[in-house]
Amino acid sequence: MEFSTIGAPGNPALDIPTQPGIGGPAYNAVGRGSVPHTFALSRTEITTHEWLQFVNNFSARGDLAPNGRPDQLGMLGFVYGLFSWGAAADPTYTGPGFRYVSYSRQASNLAVGDIGWRTAAMYCNWLHNGRGSDLASLLSGAYDTSTWGYSSVTGYTDALTRQPGAKYWIPDADEWIKAAFFDPNRFGPDAGGWWTSMNRSDTLPMPGTPGTPGATTNVGLQYPVDGYNFPGQIPAGSYPDAQSPWGLLDTSGGVAEWVEEPFYSSPGVLRERGHMGSADGDPLVFLRLNSTVWSVSSNPPGYLGSPRNGFRIATVPSPGSFVVVAIAWLINYRRRSPHAS
Repeated sequence: MEFSTIGAPGNPALDIPTQPGIGGPAYNAVGRGSVPHTFALSRTEITTHEWLQFVNNFSARGDLAPNGRPDQLGMLGFVYGLFSWGAAADPTYTGPGFRYVSYSRQASNLAVGDIGWRTAAMYCNWLHNGRGSDLASLLSGAYDTSTWGYSSVTGYTDALTRQPGAKYWIPDADEWIKAAFFDPNRFGPDAGGWWTSMNRSDTLPMPGTPGTPGATTNVGLQYPVDGYNFPGQIPAGSYPDAQSPWGLLDTSGGVAEWVEEPFYSSPGVLRERGHMGSADGDPLVFLRLNSTVWSVSSNPPGYLGSPRNGFRIATVPSPGSFVVVAIAWLINYRRRSPHAS
């Protein structure tokens, strides 16, 4: 798993007004995107290859009921049912439980979908606790699952943010917005500023299959097209020239990415968690709705029913990674600058 370090701590918040007719107060990102700390994000969304390492630790135990469990671990029940990622049950495995294998090398690189916010949170706990097979490794570390519940009065009772000291976590909306749109060299070396759209641009991404001249996203494609029969078949990282200022891939396309952002149906009543970005196979109108700095959508945290809901993860930067990214900033600036020699 590759990570990009997001530096420039204390960057200025977004000051680009929301476009008229797009979203409402909950979607207005003006004043958002300032992050006081340095962090890192996975360059791509979590893929089948990475997800299988997690799922097979637990699906092959045999002590998780086919329909899940009545406690927090019920969020793992989906591994016995329908899913949207490039794997199938291993026909050579005889039990206990199930084991999964990728369809192919290409399928290993598909972004996983049908992932609920709570399941993504348990994945972060698993990473935090060293990728073991103990069920207790899923329950705490990055997120405290003992807070998870539901009240008819207050909605979901889940703690709103990660725990102090989390080693891996679901990025919050400010971290995601900054990583996708803030460029520390927007107006020259160390002269930071905001792009209004993905991929260091002020224009919307261009749909097209990988390799199509100018194509930067798989949003808006009409399937079947060029060998891809349905959404979700284009591997992560298939548009290597379309990167955020920090080197992130697929901030447009792939899957809609969960963030920590809470949504309230009324004051104090938590109903949903947010996700950012548009997904492979979304209608073309989603480029404007989900590929710009003023948009965020949402679903209940336990929701497993969308093949277009996935995630990428945040972590503490490793020593030396900031230097590598700083060099990449300079290279990107020189490529864009008419004064570079």
